[in-house]
Amino acid sequence: MKFNLFVYCTIGRREELEAGMAGKNPELYSRMLAELGESAQLADELGYFGFGHPEHHLQIEGMEASNDPCLMSMWLGQHSKNLRIIPCGFVSTTNNPLVTAEKIATLDCMLGGRLGVGMVRGYQARWLDNFRIQPQLEAVGPWNAKSQVDEDNREYFAEFVDIVTTALREDTFSHHG
Repeated sequence: MKFNLFVYCTIGRREELEAGMAGKNPELYSRMLAELGESAQLADELGYFGFGHPEHHLQIEGMEASNDPCLMSMWLGQHSKNLRIIPCGFVSTTNNPLVTAEKIATLDCMLGGRLGVGMVRGYQARWLDNFRIQPQLEAVGPWNAKSQVDEDNREYFAEFVDIVTTALREDTFSHHG
């Protein structure tokens, strides 16, 4: 059996978060990075299989401050030798699929084959609405399940995953979407 860790990359302790805007404090961010590095190193030493983290942007309050999945993956990878690093995941509605495939291939090479990958549809409207790559794509969740918004998001996600996986598998290809 293989065990993984999943971390939300939170800046600050309870009292620092409750004081407000912990995500804007560079000292707290630096401390979080150091602690994540220590956690990855410990997980590696203890024999954990993987270390997952999300893609969440604009978290100025300090919760879930894992903005760039590639940069965070490299940070965690620098602090481990065997641990699989798993961005969970690349948010389809805010990422170009060919650029995502290129990032995945590059990261996996840089991490010596230790990259795991998640691809997700996106549920946080706050940042997704600011980063989306097509105007009809919106955050999804229980509040808009089985709606046109949900269907548009699901359709784009399926196409996104298809393009990413095809680009990773084939030397060249053509796609009309």
